[in-house]
Amino acid sequence: AANKRGTCDPSVSKMLCLHIPSLLPASFATLDVASSAQAAAVAGIGLLYQGSFHRLMTEFLLNEMGKHPSNDQSTHDREGYTLACGLSLGMVNLSISGKDNEGHGGNAGLADLRIEERLHRYIVGGTDDVELRRRREASERASTGGGANTGETECSHIFEGDTINTNLT
Repeated sequence: AANKRGTCDPSVSKMLCLHIPSLLPASFATLDVASSAQAAAVAGIGLLYQGSFHRLMTEFLLNEMGKHPSNDQSTHDREGYTLACGLSLGMVNLSISGKDNEGHGGNAGLADLRIEERLHRYIVGGTDDVELRRRREASERASTGGGANTGETECSHIFEGDTINTNLT
Protein backbone atom coordinates (compact mmCIF):
# COMPACT_ATOMS: atom_id res chain seq x y z
CA ALA A 1 0.00 0.00 0.00
CA ALA A 2 2.85 2.39 0.76
CA ASN A 3 4.33 1.76 -2.68
CA LYS A 4 0.96 2.53 -4.32
CA ARG A 5 0.20 5.52 -2.07
CA GLY A 6 -2.67 7.66 -3.35
CA THR A 7 -3.40 5.47 -6.39
CA CYS A 8 -6.58 3.63 -5.24
CA ASP A 9 -5.19 0.52 -6.97
CA PRO A 10 -8.01 -2.09 -6.99
CA SER A 11 -5.73 -5.13 -6.68
CA VAL A 12 -4.01 -3.76 -3.56
CA SER A 13 -7.39 -2.69 -2.18
CA LYS A 14 -8.74 -6.23 -2.56
CA MET A 15 -5.72 -7.65 -0.77
CA LEU A 16 -6.14 -5.20 2.12
CA CYS A 17 -9.89 -5.81 2.34
CA LEU A 18 -9.21 -9.53 2.81
CA HIS A 19 -7.71 -8.64 6.20
CA ILE A 20 -10.66 -6.50 7.38
CA PRO A 21 -13.64 -8.66 8.43
CA SER A 22 -16.09 -5.74 8.16
CA LEU A 23 -15.39 -5.52 4.43
CA LEU A 24 -15.77 -9.24 3.76
CA PRO A 25 -18.96 -10.95 2.55
CA ALA A 26 -21.02 -12.86 5.11
CA SER A 27 -19.66 -16.22 3.94
CA PHE A 28 -16.17 -15.15 5.09
CA ALA A 29 -17.37 -13.75 8.44
CA THR A 30 -15.84 -16.65 10.37
CA LEU A 31 -12.37 -15.94 8.96
CA ASP A 32 -10.00 -15.36 11.89
CA VAL A 33 -7.70 -12.37 11.31
CA ALA A 34 -5.33 -11.10 14.03
CA SER A 35 -6.27 -7.68 15.37
CA SER A 36 -2.81 -6.32 14.56
CA ALA A 37 -3.22 -7.45 10.93
CA GLN A 38 -6.61 -5.72 10.81
CA ALA A 39 -5.11 -2.47 12.11
CA ALA A 40 -2.25 -2.70 9.61
CA ALA A 41 -4.73 -3.30 6.76
CA VAL A 42 -6.79 -0.27 7.81
CA ALA A 43 -3.61 1.83 7.88
CA GLY A 44 -2.81 0.50 4.40
CA ILE A 45 -6.28 1.60 3.22
CA GLY A 46 -5.44 5.11 4.40
CA LEU A 47 -2.19 5.13 2.45
CA LEU A 48 -3.71 3.58 -0.68
CA TYR A 49 -6.60 6.05 -0.81
CA GLN A 50 -4.60 9.05 0.42
CA GLY A 51 -6.07 12.36 -0.77
CA SER A 52 -8.80 10.67 -2.84
CA PHE A 53 -11.86 11.69 -0.74
CA HIS A 54 -13.17 8.19 -1.56
CA ARG A 55 -16.75 8.10 -0.26
CA LEU A 56 -17.02 4.37 0.46
CA MET A 57 -13.76 4.27 2.41
CA THR A 58 -14.61 7.48 4.27
CA GLU A 59 -17.98 6.08 5.34
CA PHE A 60 -16.42 2.74 6.26
CA LEU A 61 -13.71 4.35 8.41
CA LEU A 62 -16.21 6.62 10.19
CA ASN A 63 -18.43 3.64 10.98
CA GLU A 64 -15.51 1.53 12.17
CA MET A 65 -14.35 4.24 14.57
CA GLY A 66 -17.66 4.19 16.43
CA LYS A 67 -18.41 0.51 16.01
CA HIS A 68 -19.53 -1.44 19.07
CA PRO A 69 -17.90 -4.84 19.63
CA SER A 70 -19.85 -7.58 17.85
CA ASN A 71 -18.13 -10.55 19.50
CA ASP A 72 -15.65 -11.32 22.24
CA GLN A 73 -12.70 -11.54 19.85
CA SER A 74 -13.25 -7.99 18.56
CA THR A 75 -12.53 -6.57 22.04
CA HIS A 76 -8.78 -7.21 21.75
CA ASP A 77 -6.69 -4.18 20.72
CA ARG A 78 -9.75 -2.04 19.94
CA GLU A 79 -7.80 1.10 20.80
CA GLY A 80 -5.13 0.40 18.18
CA TYR A 81 -7.71 -0.46 15.54
CA THR A 82 -9.72 2.69 16.27
CA LEU A 83 -6.55 4.79 16.12
CA ALA A 84 -5.65 3.26 12.75
CA CYS A 85 -9.18 4.06 11.51
CA GLY A 86 -8.82 7.69 12.60
CA LEU A 87 -5.41 8.12 11.01
CA SER A 88 -6.62 6.47 7.81
CA LEU A 89 -9.70 8.69 7.71
CA GLY A 90 -7.38 11.69 7.87
CA MET A 91 -5.19 10.31 5.09
CA VAL A 92 -8.12 9.50 2.79
CA ASN A 93 -9.48 13.03 3.17
CA LEU A 94 -6.08 14.72 3.09
CA SER A 95 -5.73 17.72 0.82
CA ILE A 96 -2.99 20.31 0.68
CA SER A 97 -5.22 23.27 -0.12
CA GLY A 98 -8.61 21.88 0.83
CA LYS A 99 -9.86 22.67 -2.68
CA ASP A 100 -10.31 20.58 -5.80
CA ASN A 101 -9.43 21.65 -9.36
CA GLU A 102 -12.56 23.83 -9.69
CA GLY A 103 -11.84 25.65 -6.42
CA HIS A 104 -14.58 23.88 -4.44
CA GLY A 105 -14.02 22.12 -1.14
CA GLY A 106 -12.47 18.73 -1.85
CA ASN A 107 -15.00 16.88 0.26
CA ALA A 108 -18.18 18.53 -1.07
CA GLY A 109 -19.57 15.10 -2.01
CA LEU A 110 -19.14 13.93 1.58
CA ALA A 111 -21.23 16.66 3.22
CA ASP A 112 -24.16 14.34 3.99
CA LEU A 113 -21.84 12.14 6.10
CA ARG A 114 -21.50 15.03 8.59
CA ILE A 115 -17.86 14.11 9.24
CA GLU A 116 -17.06 17.02 11.56
CA GLU A 117 -20.20 16.45 13.65
CA ARG A 118 -19.53 12.74 13.99
CA LEU A 119 -15.88 13.26 14.92
CA HIS A 120 -16.92 15.84 17.51
CA ARG A 121 -19.40 13.36 18.98
CA TYR A 122 -16.67 10.70 19.10
CA ILE A 123 -14.50 13.15 21.06
CA VAL A 124 -17.03 14.47 23.59
CA GLY A 125 -19.17 11.34 23.86
CA GLY A 126 -22.84 11.20 24.65
CA THR A 127 -25.60 9.13 23.15
CA ASP A 128 -25.21 7.63 19.72
CA ASP A 129 -27.19 9.33 16.94
CA VAL A 130 -30.27 7.29 15.98
CA GLU A 131 -29.69 7.58 12.21
CA LEU A 132 -26.01 6.68 12.51
CA ARG A 133 -26.86 3.74 14.78
CA ARG A 134 -29.43 2.51 12.25
CA ARG A 135 -26.85 2.63 9.43
CA ARG A 136 -24.20 0.93 11.55
CA GLU A 137 -26.58 -1.84 12.65
CA ALA A 138 -27.61 -2.43 9.03
CA SER A 139 -23.97 -2.73 7.97
CA GLU A 140 -23.21 -5.04 10.91
CA ARG A 141 -26.20 -7.24 10.00
CA ALA A 142 -24.96 -7.38 6.41
CA SER A 143 -21.44 -8.32 7.51
CA THR A 144 -22.66 -11.06 9.88
CA GLY A 145 -24.99 -12.67 7.39
CA GLY A 146 -28.31 -11.04 8.06
CA GLY A 147 -30.47 -12.87 10.59
CA ALA A 148 -30.68 -12.81 14.33
CA ASN A 149 -27.59 -12.71 16.48
CA THR A 150 -26.21 -15.99 17.64
CA GLY A 151 -24.05 -16.57 20.68
CA GLU A 152 -20.94 -16.14 18.53
CA THR A 153 -21.90 -12.66 17.32
CA GLU A 154 -22.75 -11.14 20.69
CA CYS A 155 -20.12 -9.61 22.93
CA SER A 156 -20.30 -10.90 26.49
CA HIS A 157 -17.31 -8.90 27.78
CA ILE A 158 -18.44 -5.35 27.01
CA PHE A 159 -21.85 -3.67 26.93
CA GLU A 160 -21.70 -0.08 25.73
CA GLY A 161 -25.40 0.55 25.16
CA ASP A 162 -26.35 3.68 23.25
CA THR A 163 -23.39 5.75 24.42
CA ILE A 164 -20.14 6.37 22.57
CA ASN A 165 -17.07 4.99 24.30
CA THR A 166 -14.77 8.03 24.40
CA ASN A 167 -11.94 5.89 25.77
CA LEU A 168 -11.67 4.38 22.28
CA THR A 169 -12.64 7.23 20.01
